[in-house]
Amino acid sequence: MAQAKGSSAKVVAGFEGAYKAGAGAKGTVMPRVSFSGGASRTLNTSSVVTGSRSPSAPSAGNTDYSGNIVVPVDAQTFPLWLIALFGLPTTTADGDSFKHVFTPCETQPSLWIEKQFPELSGYLLGYGIKASSLALSATSEGEVTADIGLVGAGESSNGAAAVANPAELAFMQFQNFQATVKMDGAALSDRITEFSLNLDCGLDGDSYCVGGGGERGSIAEGVLGISGNLSALFTDKTLLQKGADNTTVSFAVEYVLGATKLLVELTEAKINRASPAIDGPKGIKESYSFQGFASNPADDAIRVTVTNDVESYSLA
Repeated sequence: MAQAKGSSAKVVAGFEGAYKAGAGAKGTVMPRVSFSGGASRTLNTSSVVTGSRSPSAPSAGNTDYSGNIVVPVDAQTFPLWLIALFGLPTTTADGDSFKHVFTPCETQPSLWIEKQFPELSGYLLGYGIKASSLALSATSEGEVTADIGLVGAGESSNGAAAVANPAELAFMQFQNFQATVKMDGAALSDRITEFSLNLDCGLDGDSYCVGGGGERGSIAEGVLGISGNLSALFTDKTLLQKGADNTTVSFAVEYVLGATKLLVELTEAKINRASPAIDGPKGIKESYSFQGFASNPADDAIRVTVTNDVESYSLA
C-alpha cells in the first residue's frame, strides 16, 4: 500500500461565495513550506454509570478547524493570502506594473482549502476558513516566508478534487537580502539584524450554535493586534531614546526585486523602553518590542503594498 508523501501533496485554495459555501469553480495551487490546518473533534468522556466498571460511550465534541500554513512570500501567490487578511486591494497602474494597496477591511473573505493526496486519491476540503494571523520577519539572509494562522468551520473528505484544473501562478520569491527596514522614512542601514511583525486579526472562534452540527456558525472580526520585535547593532542611541521618550514612530519593511516590490508599513508605533545588555567582550546589540496603532480611528494602522504585473484581483 502506497504511503502519501508531502513531496507530491498539493494545497489548493480559493475564496467562497459565502461563509461555508465551499469550493467554487476556480482554485489556485498554493506553494507552501508546511501546512498543519485541518479539522479535529474531541471525544468527551461520559459521566454515565451503568452498574459496572466499564465506561459508557463518549460523546462527540465540537469540530475545530484550525492550524497554520507557512508560505513563501512571492510576487504572485502571496497577495492571495493578503486578500484573505485584508480583503481586496485598491489597484492603480504604475508604469508597466500595477500597485495593489491592502488595508484592513470590516469583513474578511472566507476561503476553502483542499489538501490533495494523489497516492490515496484523497482530498480533504476545509471550508468556512478565515486567516486569523500573520507572522513575517526580515533577517540578514535566506528566503522570505510568512506564517499564516487559520480558523474555520469544517472539513469534508472526498474522492475527487474540488477543482479539476486549478491555476498555477508564476513563482518569484523575495529574498531577505532585498529587504530594507525604515523608521520615520529613513533606512536603518547596516544596523538591523532582525525585524519581525505579528498581526492578530482578533477573530472570534467561540461561535458554536445549537443545531449547527458542531461547526462554527460564524467567525466575526475584532480589533487588530499589531506587534513585533527588532534587534540591532548598538551603534547610536536613537532607538534607545525613542523607547525612553515613548515617542511615536513609523516603521516600514520593503522588498525590491526589479520592478516587483512588497512594502509593509506601520503608520504609528511605540517602542518599549529597554536597556542594552553587556553580555561579553564582543559587539553590543539592542533588542526592543513594539506595538502598532492608529491614533485616528479613520486611519489605517497597517498598510501593505504589492507592485507586480497582475492587473487586478477578484474573489471569483
